[in-house]
Amino acid sequence: MNLIEDLKLTINLVIQDRKIWLLSFLSLLYLLFTTRDKYGTIFVALIMSLLILGSFVFSIIGHGGLILAANRLHILGEYDFKEIWAKSKGRSFRIFGVYIRLFPLVLLFIVGNYFIYAYDLSPNWIYLERLIGSFIIGPIIHFGMCGIVIHDKKASHALKSSIAIYKNLFKSVFSVKLVYDLVNMIFIAIVYFAILIFKTNPVVPKIDFFDYSTIQVLLKSPIILWAKILISFFTWPFFTVIMTIFYNRSASDLEHVESATNNNSG
Repeated sequence: MNLIEDLKLTINLVIQDRKIWLLSFLSLLYLLFTTRDKYGTIFVALIMSLLILGSFVFSIIGHGGLILAANRLHILGEYDFKEIWAKSKGRSFRIFGVYIRLFPLVLLFIVGNYFIYAYDLSPNWIYLERLIGSFIIGPIIHFGMCGIVIHDKKASHALKSSIAIYKNLFKSVFSVKLVYDLVNMIFIAIVYFAILIFKTNPVVPKIDFFDYSTIQVLLKSPIILWAKILISFFTWPFFTVIMTIFYNRSASDLEHVESATNNNSG
C-alpha cells in the first residue's frame, strides 16, 4: 500500500466532486447543535436535546452516505446521490448496532471522564482517553460502518471485520489519523494564539500561552468551538475518503482469506 498515492487519489476525488462536500456537511450536522452546554430554561434545554438527537441521527445517515459515495467514487468514479442516501437511511439501524456493541467501552469512557473531572486528575489522563478514542475507537466504528453500508453486513459481522481490518491497517490508519489531527490542531492553534494576541478583552484575566487552565478556558470559548467546526467541515471528507479506500482494499483481501478458510473447513 502506497500511502502517498492514496493521499493523491483522495485529494483528486474530493476536489473533483462537489456533492461529497454536501454529504460531509450532513454527516457533521450534529456539531452545529453541540456548541453550547447551557440553555437557560428546562423547555429550551428539552428542545435543544431533541434537536441534538435528531441531528445526530441525520448525521449518522449522512456519514453512511459519505462512506458509500467515497466507495463508489473509488470503484466506479461516480454515484447517484439519492440512491446512496436511501441505502444509508435503510441501514442506519444497523449502524446504531455498532455503537450499541461498543457501549461497554463507551460506558468505560464516561466513568473515566467522571473520575478525571470529579477528582481533578492529571490532564495527561484526558489526553490518553482522547488518544484512545481518536486512534482506536473512531477508526473501528468507521470500518464497521463501511461493512454495513457497502457490503450490507449485520452489525456484529461488520464490527468483527472492522477490528480485523484495523489490525491489518494499523500503521496506515495511525499515519493518516495523525496527519488529520495535526492539520486540525494547527488551524485551532492559529485561532488560539490570534485570540491571545488580538483580543482586547481576554477570556481569562491573565494570559499564559501554555498554562493548562488558560488553555482549557479558551478551548471552550465560542470562537474556538466554531473554529473546530469550520476545520472539521474542510478536513472530514478527505479523511473519510482515504479511510474508505483503505477499507475497500483490505476488505477485499479479508474476504479472500475468509473464503479460503471456509473452503478448507468445508
